[in-house]
Amino acid sequence: MKNNNLKKAKRYYKYGYYSKVIRLLEPDVFNYREDDRYYYLLGTSCLFTGDYSGANSYIRRSLQINPVNSETLLALAVIQLKRSNSKEAIRIWLEILDKHPDNRYSKKGLNLLKKSGVPESVSDQLIKNSIKSLIPGRCSVIFYRFLRMILLLIIASAISAGIYFSSLKIISYIKEKNNILPDVMISNYSDIISPDGSYELELTEKEIIKSFERARENFVDNKDNNAQIEINRILNSNASENVKEKVRILESYLKKPDFRYFKNTISYREVIEKPILFNNCYKY
Repeated sequence: MKNNNLKKAKRYYKYGYYSKVIRLLEPDVFNYREDDRYYYLLGTSCLFTGDYSGANSYIRRSLQINPVNSETLLALAVIQLKRSNSKEAIRIWLEILDKHPDNRYSKKGLNLLKKSGVPESVSDQLIKNSIKSLIPGRCSVIFYRFLRMILLLIIASAISAGIYFSSLKIISYIKEKNNILPDVMISNYSDIISPDGSYELELTEKEIIKSFERARENFVDNKDNNAQIEINRILNSNASENVKEKVRILESYLKKPDFRYFKNTISYREVIEKPILFNNCYKY
C-alpha cells in the first residue's frame, strides 16, 4: 500500500490534481517519514493550492532528508519569496545556478524579481501567477492534459462515427424491408386456400389472411422471430401455393435477432405443443 500510494500521488501530481495528492498522502506521514520525495510532493502541492504554511513545513522536512535536491530548493525559494524574504530566495537561486548553470527555473525567478520593480517585496498576485513557472511540473500538466483531451476527442469521434454508420445501416435495412413489402401482398383474395394437397394445420381463409398480415407487421417492426412463427403457420397450413410463395419471399429477408431487437417470447411449453411453428426461430 505504501508504494502504491506514492505512485498514485505522483500520477495525480503529474496531471495537476494537487488537492488529491494532499488528501492521499497527508494521512500516511508515518509510512514515509524518511522519504524526501513524499514531503516534496506534499509541499509543492500545498504551494500550488495556496497553503504556504503547510508547504513550508513539508519542504523543510524534505530538505532535512535530502539537502541538495535542487527541485526542493526551488520550492523553498518560492516560499521565501512569499514571506517577502527576497534576499534568501535570490541566494537559493544563485546556489542552484552555481551547480546547475542551465536551470531555467532559477533564471525565471531572478528575472521575475528584476521585472517586479520592487525586489524586496513581490506582490502576492505576482507570485500566484508565476508559481507554476518557478517549480517543475507545469509542463507535464499541460502535456498530459493535452493528451487526455486528444484521447477524449478520439473516443468521442469513434463513438459518433459508430452511431453514424450504425444509423445508416439501420436506415438502409429499414428501406430494404419497405421496398420488398409491395411484393409480399395477397392481391387475389379468391386464391387463399388450396383445394388439395397435404398439410398439418387447417386454417380458415380469415385465419390465413390474419396470420399473413401479422407476419408482415412483425417483419416491419424488426420482430423477425415472431414473423417466422407466422410464416411457419402458413407454410404448414392449407394456404394456397401463391400465398406460401409470398411468405417465402418474406422469409428470405429474415435475420438472426441481435440485442437491439431480440425479445425471448417463446416458451418451452409452446415449442412442445406445436414444434412446426418454431422452425428457424431463435431462442437465447
